Amino acid sequence: MPGLCFALFAVLEHVNHFHTQLMYDTAEDRRALRENGLRRAHPARDLDRGDGRRKSRLGAPTP
Repeated sequence: MPGLCFALFAVLEHVNHFHTQLMYDTAEDRRALRENGLRRAHPARDLDRGDGRRKSRLGAPTP
């Protein structure tokens, strides 16, 4: 049972860190969640931006 809980926590943490922000601490965060819905996680945005830079350095055309 503890292993299943750890596995579930690991999946949620992966989603929270690399895909969609799941944690909203402050009242301002919760207000933004109600008004705008879920946000992309900051590392996910950085990784998307990094992919474009990497492709352009390798000589591939950027989209």
